[in-house]
Amino acid sequence: MRAVLAVLGSVALVGVVLFAAASLLPACGALSRIAPSWAAWCPNNTQSDIEARLASLQATRIALETEIARRERELALYQCEAPIPRQALAEPPVLFDEPPAPIDEDAWDARDLGLLEGCWDLDSRFSTRDANGVQSRYQTWQMCFDGAGQGREEMRSDNGSVCRGPVQGQFQSDGRLLITEPGNLPCSDGGFIFQLQSQCTLKGDGTAECLVTQPETDASATVNFRRSARSP
Repeated sequence: MRAVLAVLGSVALVGVVLFAAASLLPACGALSRIAPSWAAWCPNNTQSDIEARLASLQATRIALETEIARRERELALYQCEAPIPRQALAEPPVLFDEPPAPIDEDAWDARDLGLLEGCWDLDSRFSTRDANGVQSRYQTWQMCFDGAGQGREEMRSDNGSVCRGPVQGQFQSDGRLLITEPGNLPCSDGGFIFQLQSQCTLKGDGTAECLVTQPETDASATVNFRRSARSP
C-alpha cells in the first residue's frame, strides 16, 4: 500500500512539475486549446510574410537608388555645347596673279540683275571671331546667282568648316547692289555666322567692293568680289 501511495505521490509530483513548466514556458500553439490567449505569444505566419516582403522592397529601393546615382555620374561627364556664333572681322585684301573678269559697267548702271548670273568669288580676306575669341579665316566665299538675283553661297574656313545658305541680290535706288541673307548662316561644325548684309559698288578694275555688315553685332568688314570661272 505504501508503494502504491509512493508511486501515486511520484506521479502527482511529476504532474505538478510539468504543469508548472508548461505555465512558465508555453509551447507555441500546443496550449492554445487550453488557454487561447497564449496563441498571441506564437509567431504569426502572415506577419512574417509581410516583414519578408518589406525587406525585399527595401532592398529593391536601395538597388534603384544606387543605379540612379551611377547614371547621374555618367550624365555629368557629358557636355552639350550650344552653337557658337561668329562675328565678322575686317581683313586686308588678297592680291591675285590673274586679272579678274570685268563686270559690265553699263549693265550695272542700268541696275540689270542679269549681270549677277553665274558665280562670284571672294577677292580679299574675310574672317570671323566667335564668342570664345577663336578666329576663323575663310579661304573661299563663293556666291552663285540666277538671272533674277536668286542665289546660294558657300564659305569654307581654314579649320575645315563649311557654311552654306541662300542669298538674294537686288539693286537699290542709289545704284548700289544689296546682297542679303534670310538669316544666320549655318556651318557644318554646328556653329553659325550672324546674318550678313553686303552693299556693293563697282570699282574701276571691274570688281565689286562690298561693305559687309552684321546687324546683330554691329560689326562690319570691307571685301571684294570678282567673277568666277568655276561652276556653282
